[in-house]
Amino acid sequence: MKLNAAMKGFLLATDQKSYESKSSELIKKGSITKESLKKAVIEEFIIGAQVNFNYFYSILDDELELMGTDTRRQTNLDGLIRLPADQQLEILNMLNQR
Repeated sequence: MKLNAAMKGFLLATDQKSYESKSSELIKKGSITKESLKKAVIEEFIIGAQVNFNYFYSILDDELELMGTDTRRQTNLDGLIRLPADQQLEILNMLNQR
């Protein structure tokens, strides 16, 4: 979950129970407010390739051609890479617990 600009930060949760627990903890600490939580954006982190391969198939020549590659920009992946190390480690721990 990504909080709005006034309450910058992230909350990482794998399910409803961890979401409720962590959000309650942050509210108690004063890091976030209930109002900011209501306005927060929930995003799903999906780890994947960072490059798109673009192909063209010609039905006239019956050939598949590599047209090029481009960088795959995904908010969730790019955002994950830019998180502080401790939050990245928290995500890895969550993934390993599944």
